[in-house]
Amino acid sequence: MCIRDSIGTVVDDVGTPVPQIGIRVSKDGTTGFFSVRAKNNGAFDIPVDAGTWRLQIDDLEVQIRGLDLFGVINTFTVVNGVNQTGITITLPLW
Repeated sequence: MCIRDSIGTVVDDVGTPVPQIGIRVSKDGTTGFFSVRAKNNGAFDIPVDAGTWRLQIDDLEVQIRGLDLFGVINTFTVVNGVNQTGITITLPLW
């Protein structure tokens, strides 16, 4: 297993970074997950190994706003030895 950083940004529907939002990270084919929080500039990084990964917004503020974004899933694939960058999670109606 080779751990690589995957780096991305959470933005709203017009491209403005969304700070401090919770992100649930899970690997396809598994039931486990872990959570990370975007930084003040909307950026996040996650240590992952090779495989296909799913990102979901999982944040209390989203729930308070009455937005159902947990079903919005971003997927990306990591190859051993290759850092993945440029992952963007877009929040509709933010």
